[in-house]
Amino acid sequence: MYYQASESMSELEKKILFFLAQGRATRSEIASAVGISRTQLARVVPHLLSSGAVAVVGAVESSHGRRAELLEIPLAAAAHIGIAVSRMDISCVVINHLEECLYKKTRAHIAMSESEFVHEIIEFIRELRDECHGVGVDIQTAISCGVTLPFPLPLGGRVRVGAQNSSQLGVEEKRAEYDGVTAGSSQLARHLAASVQKQLPGVSVLVDNTMRMGALGEVRFGAGAQHATQIYVGISGGVAATVTFNRRLLYGENGIGGELGHVNVPGESTPCQCGKTGCLETVLAYRFFCRRAGVKTVSELRDAYLAKDPQALKAVDDAVRALAHALAGTVLTLGFTFIILGGSVSAEFPELVELVEHRLSLELFPSPQWRLSVSQATLGSWAPAWGAAIGYRALREERI
Repeated sequence: MYYQASESMSELEKKILFFLAQGRATRSEIASAVGISRTQLARVVPHLLSSGAVAVVGAVESSHGRRAELLEIPLAAAAHIGIAVSRMDISCVVINHLEECLYKKTRAHIAMSESEFVHEIIEFIRELRDECHGVGVDIQTAISCGVTLPFPLPLGGRVRVGAQNSSQLGVEEKRAEYDGVTAGSSQLARHLAASVQKQLPGVSVLVDNTMRMGALGEVRFGAGAQHATQIYVGISGGVAATVTFNRRLLYGENGIGGELGHVNVPGESTPCQCGKTGCLETVLAYRFFCRRAGVKTVSELRDAYLAKDPQALKAVDDAVRALAHALAGTVLTLGFTFIILGGSVSAEFPELVELVEHRLSLELFPSPQWRLSVSQATLGSWAPAWGAAIGYRALREERI
């Protein structure tokens, strides 16, 4: 299984939608504008209508004296919702079929237990529904909703549930409906998916890991959009990585690939929450990173580093060396040379990008062919929500 980061919409569908974005049109006008026959158009329009991407809004007299349907894009109608839960806040983007953002929302949460996470997400959806209604955005038209959780989800935890009401779904979504829970299910993820469907009847739901959806968001919409092959490293409350090959996000045979934060760092012995000691997370994850520098936030750590505080300088040097060491094996083995640093730590400390690129170049054998490039994520904390918004459509179930 993997996530396909390429656009799911065909070129013809995009041409039709971009034309209709300019205003209402008849089928004849659409066919003429995009340069296709009415027969070709007839193969595409039913899917656009059934998915809600296009709606019939009236009729006009045609040149043949017949009534011709007027089609338009309901630009204020939601198509997909992405809800991303970190250990500190919940963020959401609501997008239409053109993948334009209709509404964004974020707020802090204090959830600790699994039941609290579900409660917080459901309350958030209720708030979202009311707020969207207030600005004229209809989220009841949504086809899919992706929700992320801030901890690893192996195959037994990732859930993809088809819509209960297939009348809103296109061909691909209808097929997915009969798959039921196609990617395994933990009690928490199943309960969360069912709870989301109660709040948003007729929506298809995906539940997956926050860091993985952050990678999907950056690969599809952000810093990695122009690169088919890359490594995304998310550094926040934890540390994880996602490998994208030929625009496919891979996560391993057992579904837990990418746990870069649990690579052992030579010389480190700090206990990690996973039960091991000396993991990369104990050097680089938010609270450990700050603790080593004697500060409370990464912003304070950055200020201390720029002021050349000795404790901060050592904390940063240790973290950069550890991350470069952990990445070197992947880069040397796979030859991937484009790396994105995402998550709250890299967002608050942008200098890490150049420091990691330099240190990683020292870990590789000398060769001008590497052309190593480490880049800052561009979507910031919104990346997981953007990834979640397209996650249901992007998930592919076949093995590679």
